[in-house]
Amino acid sequence: MIWLDIIDPKYVLFFKELIPLLPGEILITTRSSPNYQETRALLDLYGLPYVCFGGRGESLEEKYHERLKRSQWFLTLFKDQRPDLLVVGASVEAVQSAFALQIPIAYFLDTPSLGLDPKEPNLASLAPTKLAKLSAPLADVIFAPFVVPKSAYQQAGAHNVLTYPFIDPVLWINTEESPPDFRQVCGLKTTRPTILVREEEQAHYVRVRSNLIYESVRALNALDVNIALITRYNPAPLQQAFQGLENVYVLEQKFSALSLYAHSDVMVGGGGTMNLESCYFGLPTISTRSLWLYHDCYLLQHGLMAHASTSLEVLDFVQKILALYGKNAHANRLSIQAQRRKKARAFFIKGKPNFDFFFEAMGNMGSIGAVFGGL
Repeated sequence: MIWLDIIDPKYVLFFKELIPLLPGEILITTRSSPNYQETRALLDLYGLPYVCFGGRGESLEEKYHERLKRSQWFLTLFKDQRPDLLVVGASVEAVQSAFALQIPIAYFLDTPSLGLDPKEPNLASLAPTKLAKLSAPLADVIFAPFVVPKSAYQQAGAHNVLTYPFIDPVLWINTEESPPDFRQVCGLKTTRPTILVREEEQAHYVRVRSNLIYESVRALNALDVNIALITRYNPAPLQQAFQGLENVYVLEQKFSALSLYAHSDVMVGGGGTMNLESCYFGLPTISTRSLWLYHDCYLLQHGLMAHASTSLEVLDFVQKILALYGKNAHANRLSIQAQRRKKARAFFIKGKPNFDFFFEAMGNMGSIGAVFGGL
């Protein structure tokens, strides 16, 4: 049996491409809380069966308590049958439980530390994240995207790091599809531009909370546009914060990434994965994140994304992009996005965008090789 603990929305998208290729019995576990249901909603959206236990927690004490509860649950779950392998991304309790039960661990980790802010370089940001320090040393193998240096993992205590030659959204963003228009489902005007806005995540590595997204939405509301907010947590605070702003729509329903990007004009992003997705799709993207990860630095270095520190910078970027589309907005938008997509592809893909690297590594992992021997 192969066990996947999927507790982050990004890894739903990533592992849904791997799961059909895995041999034998598959078990997916996840967690869910009243204020954090995005992962579970995506598992449902893509029809992936799972077992759910535990939540996210709000305070440090609650987060730790939830981890302990899930660890105890894993002990009970695997009392009679232990998995042959754990495939995981960013789940400390799963990694630690698997290590304690001597279950081999294949760990996908893309944030062992933060990157350097090009405006104010601070070497302290290169120190390993707490999540990495708690989990990386326990993994049998860690898989890393090529944009993150191996040294970042080694500083966290990792001992076997294999690099793969692409950036993750390449696996699930199929630019040839013609997805349904989310604007029609939500009752938004399809005759005016649509600005996608993603709130900043409250991830373990986010040290400073930013209000820039809130300030930017209020500034953008003065334009004749749809502002579609993609929530990560409980939508109620966003709905309350922007109550009375007629151009703002908080998306509660989950849509595929393609459905969002194919029918939008600009992305204002506070989230790492969605910024990567939108850049790869070719959607003009400006980041409002309060931190810099290796992926952010890579996108900025190669002119695939802009960055804003103020709401005026966000407003200026959006207005310039909309002016670039001009009067024949739809045709020009498609043309511009196609050009940006072609450029992005060259920087996102540096080798075969598939899981050959994973299966080769599994074949070399002793007893695990027998599980994958027929592939």
